[in-house]
Amino acid sequence: MSKIALSLSLLVCISHAVELTSAQADNELGITKTQPSSGYYVAYEDVYLIPYSLVIPGTESSIEMVPVPAGRFKLSLPPENGKQQLVEVDVLPFWIAKTETTWKQYEPFLNLGSVFRQFDQLKIRQINSDNEIDGVTAPSLIYDKDYRMNQYGGTPDHALGTVSQFGAKAYTKYLTKLTSTPYRLPSAVEWQYAANANRKPTATPAGVFNKTAWTRNNSKTRQKVATKFSNPWGIYDMQGNVAEWVLDGQGLIPSTLLNKATLNSLTAVVWPTEYRKRAALGGSFLDLPKDCQTDSRKISGASLYEEEPMLPHSPHWTTSMAGQAIGFRIVRRRVFFHALSV
Repeated sequence: MSKIALSLSLLVCISHAVELTSAQADNELGITKTQPSSGYYVAYEDVYLIPYSLVIPGTESSIEMVPVPAGRFKLSLPPENGKQQLVEVDVLPFWIAKTETTWKQYEPFLNLGSVFRQFDQLKIRQINSDNEIDGVTAPSLIYDKDYRMNQYGGTPDHALGTVSQFGAKAYTKYLTKLTSTPYRLPSAVEWQYAANANRKPTATPAGVFNKTAWTRNNSKTRQKVATKFSNPWGIYDMQGNVAEWVLDGQGLIPSTLLNKATLNSLTAVVWPTEYRKRAALGGSFLDLPKDCQTDSRKISGASLYEEEPMLPHSPHWTTSMAGQAIGFRIVRRRVFFHALSV
């Protein structure tokens, strides 16, 4: 199938996407009303959440999703006056991608930039006042794929890098439109909860990282996903390889919320207040193990975009070499997803 034909099929899927009805929910991916006889699952209320494969419509790519159980979590906050801060957070169950997003999973979305340009030239699906509110945003054209894919690990199974938070969030909206199922970036709370997997939020010993993470001590580049051991919930590369974008921006949970006995994962989000100050968690292959803990975070800034080589520049989508070790993974929440789907 040609690229234009493949992308046309994708756009047909997008244009016909609708929200799940109650009847569809009975056959929802990752949900069963019967307790599984084997394998990993999460019991919640009157259903069971199970792993599933999200097949990206119109492509040969898929994303493996793993259920995360509900629980109470002691969130690690940045130290204050040299003292570690912990705050309790209640987390509802959700699914998270088993691996960081790979080039193979992201490329169909990336290719829509050239397809939309062809549509414009052929005057197909023209934007007007009647349909502009439903317009699909596609990435800027990539003029130098070697810069993005090959220099720091670019086989289809390598973790995606040099992607902005905007590019990551737009990809989740693309998946949502294609599948009629809501996907998004995790909040910092959800990400850290899934990374710890019911373990105490203490520093991971340096010796453990050789088995579980790609850091500066054992890698000089991004690596293929899932080549180290997973955490207890079957999730790979939560520490090291690439740092991962979350919804949160720079800053701490407001003190007015910290006065409560227990937060929940919907209220403990530090919503961004500055255009480029966004958070990426878990550290990367450029970092030492001490900076690849489950509470390690990077805050993006102007340096992430100042050397971006594409012409014309596209800072909303790609990053400079400073972002070579930042990627993302997706999550899906069945309950209250709308409160965080931005």
